[in-house]
Amino acid sequence: MTLGRLGSVANAAIVPSVYDSAGLGTALMVGFLICLFSLGNAFGLVYLDKKAEEKDPKGARTGLSDEDKFKWSDIYAFNKSYWILTGSCVITYMSIFPYLQIASDLLQTKYHFSKITAGYLFGVPYIISAASSPFLGLLIDNIGKRAFLISLSSVILIIAYGSSMMMPECHECYNEMWPLILIGIGYSIYAAAIWGSIPYVVEAHTIGTAFGIATAI
Repeated sequence: MTLGRLGSVANAAIVPSVYDSAGLGTALMVGFLICLFSLGNAFGLVYLDKKAEEKDPKGARTGLSDEDKFKWSDIYAFNKSYWILTGSCVITYMSIFPYLQIASDLLQTKYHFSKITAGYLFGVPYIISAASSPFLGLLIDNIGKRAFLISLSSVILIIAYGSSMMMPECHECYNEMWPLILIGIGYSIYAAAIWGSIPYVVEAHTIGTAFGIATAI
């Protein structure tokens, strides 16, 4: 999660600057080159995997454990707690990601920041999430209270969206920083608590399927 969020921070900081200085074509080319680099890494993994198989055919072909295998039949074994968690996940991410997608535009139109400054500010929730995710994960693993923390994070997000709506328009003022910070905190707590909850509400042999279905939905 931390590394994924750092990617979002880099995107928020780099792309607006490239777009502003060199135009849309160059910004898209930067994205294209990053995708090529990612593809190169994927091919590198295939090569390393093949090498490992040649070195130790038996060890490389142990296959997936029962916990990791996807089975459609596992869906019938999921209880109400799992489906409530999945529903919560869908609804909460439906509130977080649309806000983050329009945050840069909001900062430009309502607060009259430049594209570059708006890009940096847009990265605030991702920076908070990147920095706090490992520590939150460790804390939650030690104290539990996942259901309470999921509820707490939702309250924090509601306060953040409510305050964002009520902030008055102004020229290059930092009113929106408070909602952005709160969303970063709520987002971090929620993600650390929700994904760690799934193994507790399903049977061990259905964990792979449970994560797959929740992610897909």
